[in-house]
Amino acid sequence: MAPTWEVLLGELPDALVLIGIILIGLWVSNIVYDRGVPQYVSRKIGHGAGGMCFMLAPFLFSTAWWPIFLSTAFTVVLVLARLLRPVTFRGVGGNGRSEDSFAEIVFAAVAVPVYIIGWLWLSQPFLVAAALLFMAWGDGVTGLVR
Repeated sequence: MAPTWEVLLGELPDALVLIGIILIGLWVSNIVYDRGVPQYVSRKIGHGAGGMCFMLAPFLFSTAWWPIFLSTAFTVVLVLARLLRPVTFRGVGGNGRSEDSFAEIVFAAVAVPVYIIGWLWLSQPFLVAAALLFMAWGDGVTGLVR
């Protein structure tokens, strides 16, 4: 069952908070990368910000529609930035990696089917968060440990 417009509008401030978390994470990863930190380290800031949003989503939203929309929107933004201006998100991808690596895009895109299956179909928002946290924070930790 789809939520009402009143519910979606009521959750808009929470969606804006998550957008802010992601943008700050991407901005900080750029700053760290620009100061000479290797990209395999700077991109972990993006992992941390994404993981924070994945963790908060079941607490902030009554349905999966906002998380699906936000994940889709960030996927589109990352694709456009990668194609049109790769240096935009250089701390997590862009010009610091090989041309055929789209890991930062897949990171956002994979959340969409996970939200659809786990939250909309199975009605298990916390299971969705756990699965996405394995990707976000688990990959982030293993990338640092190497």
